[in-house]
Amino acid sequence: MASTVETIQQSVVFVDQADKVRILTHYLRQPDWTRTLVFTRTKHRADKVVKLLRKSGIDAEAFHADKSQSMRQRSLAKFKSPDPVVLVATDIASRGLDVDLVSHVINFDLPVDAENYVHRIGRTGRAGAEGVAVSFCDAAERSTLQAIQRLTRKNLRVEPKPTGAQMAAASPDGIVPLPDNSEDTHRRGRPHSQRSSGGAAGGNGSSGQHGKPFRPSGSHGSRPATSNTGRKKRAKNYRVKAAVADRS
Repeated sequence: MASTVETIQQSVVFVDQADKVRILTHYLRQPDWTRTLVFTRTKHRADKVVKLLRKSGIDAEAFHADKSQSMRQRSLAKFKSPDPVVLVATDIASRGLDVDLVSHVINFDLPVDAENYVHRIGRTGRAGAEGVAVSFCDAAERSTLQAIQRLTRKNLRVEPKPTGAQMAAASPDGIVPLPDNSEDTHRRGRPHSQRSSGGAAGGNGSSGQHGKPFRPSGSHGSRPATSNTGRKKRAKNYRVKAAVADRS
């Protein structure tokens, strides 16, 4: 069992993967969300989320191991400033990050290790202050959520998902949804056959590598097969022409 601080209000929002960025944007526009730390599962997703938040007009910085020490220090200084940026981090920030007055922690992705959930949300509600921790959970993360609740012996309060109108208002520029973990699947060792053999290995055959439409063999500009009827017709024409030439 791992205990969590009682001053932290914990909740979960059940969402589709494609809606996570829009819902995050909606929350970050609330006036009481003053200093927010967002956790993603991978470095690549942290960078992607930062890019999409900036596109929606929200100032955000990535914080992970691929950033140099000086870059992480600059991002942390912006996060600690009176006008803080949103810090989007991997689990490198779940331990040892000592920042006062973190109002909210968002688990954009639930951690693979349930124990990291306790460390993540511990970045808020420090020194007796109240804090808020909200976790986004899609269908593929339900088992991880169950593991977290078993570990903490606490059922997270289910928070209603924002309506479509609320999310649309939060992203006036038409923010692009984050792909459904496709880049993470690739990094976690998807079988080589699924990465290189086109649409047939992709599941339903509707799309191939790099999102290109799947086409049956022989349709990528290759010469179409010639029917027997066509070959016989051309052979007959050749014989007629040859006979005419001999008579002349």
